[in-house]
Amino acid sequence: MAQRTGGKTFFNRNDIDTGVRTSLDDGSTYYTLEYYPANKMWNNKFRHIKVSVGRPGVKLQYRDGYYANNPLTVSGTETMEGEFSQALDINAPALTAVSFQAAVLPASAQTQNKLSVVFHIDPHTLSFQQGSDGLEHAELNCVVWAYPKKGDPIRVEGGTITAALPQGDYDKIMKSFFPCQRVLDLKPGQYTLRLGVLDRKSNLIGTLSTPLNVP
Repeated sequence: MAQRTGGKTFFNRNDIDTGVRTSLDDGSTYYTLEYYPANKMWNNKFRHIKVSVGRPGVKLQYRDGYYANNPLTVSGTETMEGEFSQALDINAPALTAVSFQAAVLPASAQTQNKLSVVFHIDPHTLSFQQGSDGLEHAELNCVVWAYPKKGDPIRVEGGTITAALPQGDYDKIMKSFFPCQRVLDLKPGQYTLRLGVLDRKSNLIGTLSTPLNVP
């Protein structure tokens, strides 16, 4: 799994803090590369990716490849939604194609005494597209699934967020973050929150998990 996703495996070690620190250091600096494959045979098979640089002594970490699913099929939307649902499964690995941070805020009168999950999404990992109106357009979903110790998850979908930003607002967003907020109505107990962001223009996904205790 680590090789396929561009990660690193630590095993037969007792210093887990070193592994965590190494992972954080490695993830603090990265490049995002995009390309359009010349091979247009969309046969749903796995294709390997190889990235190389001319600088000696550089070791690269990147995902091993992708599945050649046809992006123009009629069932493309259903496939995208299905992949997003699978990514939100509590046992699925975290995805990092869309990068974001999130915080759970306590209940307040403004949220009708419900918990609030605030997303700060890295705008550089979203696919903004300039329209004929001169505005920068983006389309995404941010979702929260709350898994109790037993039973099905409590799902907060929230619908699709669309943005049409003039250049000034777009420049400000690119220097900070793209916001999203979801409200949770949970009974007291222990939960695992599965948070996800889907960029609907690129089909890229970001997910993370965090424990939550509701007193």
